[in-house]
Amino acid sequence: LTNVIYVDIILAAVSVVFPHPILFVYLYISYYAYKRVAGPFLNFQWDALLLEAQLLSIPLSLAHDLFLTKLSLWLFKVLLFRLMWGSGLVKLFGRDSAWHTDYSAMTYHFLTQPLPSLLGMYMHTHLPYEVLRGFTVVAIVTEVHLPLLSLVNNMYMNAIVFIGYVALQLGIAGAGYYGFFNALTIV
Repeated sequence: LTNVIYVDIILAAVSVVFPHPILFVYLYISYYAYKRVAGPFLNFQWDALLLEAQLLSIPLSLAHDLFLTKLSLWLFKVLLFRLMWGSGLVKLFGRDSAWHTDYSAMTYHFLTQPLPSLLGMYMHTHLPYEVLRGFTVVAIVTEVHLPLLSLVNNMYMNAIVFIGYVALQLGIAGAGYYGFFNALTIV
C-alpha cells in the first residue's frame, strides 16, 4: 500500500505539470478507494472537496476550446460558492448561538479546532474579547456575503471576493492545521 501511495503522489505532481484526463481519472478512483478503505479517517469536508475538484479537473483537462474552458471554470466557481456559502449557512442556521447572536464563536474556536497551532493558542489567550468577536463577524461576512458577490460577473467584484477568500483561508491555516484544505480552497 505504501508503494501505491508514493506512486499516487508522484502522479499527482506530474498531473500538475502535464494535465491529462487519464491521470485525473486514475487519481480520482485511487483517492475514492482510499476514502472507502480508510472510512472515518478520510470522511471529512476536505476529502469531499478534493474528490469534487478532482472530478471537475477531468473536463478542464479536455478543454481545448473556449466554451469547454469557460464551462469548466464556471463549475469550479460553483464548487467554491457551495463550499464557502455552505460553510457560512451551517454556522448561521446551526444551533450554536455563538455564531449569530453574541458573535463569541472565536473566543473558544482557536482551542477547540481539530489541531490548534501555537498562533491559534496565542490568539485565544492574548487577544481581547472584542477582537475575537470581530473575527467571528469577519468569518460570517466572508462565508455568507462574499459568495453572493461572486455571482456578480464583474472583474473588480471577483477580485474583492478572491482577496477575502484568500485572507480567510490564510487566517484559518495560520491558526490551525488543516492539511491541504486551505491550499485547495485558495487554488
